[in-house]
Order: sequence, then C-alpha cells, then structure tokens
Amino acid sequence: MAAVEVYRFAVYDITKDQMVVSRRMGQRHAIEKIAHGAVIEESGIAVDESALNSDLYGFTEIDYVPVAYVGGFQKAVKKD
Repeated sequence: MAAVEVYRFAVYDITKDQMVVSRRMGQRHAIEKIAHGAVIEESGIAVDESALNSDLYGFTEIDYVPVAYVGGFQKAVKKD
C-alpha cells in the first residue's frame, strides 16, 4: 500500500473553552475541511494508508499510535 502523511492537530473544545490536541491523526485536507482544526506541522509522519480506516474519512482511529512507513519497510514497532 502507499504511504500517506498524517498529522496531529488541535481543535477548539467548547466545554473547556480552549484549543486541545485531538486523540486522532489526520491528513491535512481532512483536518482543515472536516475538523476545522489547526495542523501541528512538526508532527507529520508518513504511514501506510491502511491506517486511515476509521469512521471518519481521512483520519486514523482514536488513540492511533503511528508506525512510520519508509519505502515499504517498517521503521518502528507499535507497542501496546
């Protein structure tokens, strides 16, 4: 599968009246268009596109732990 770039992002939490970092990661276009969030640029990481199989288009599951994708080879190990 192909690699996609995902980012952490911040969204406004009305109950806390402040910006909070989402527990998901997402592609830039999904963060900006769906979540209306602010991309945290330094958090970008390339992952396999299968990581985007959540209930929201362009986002990972909640509490997703990224495993880096480097030309088809695994760069890190996901620890549970």
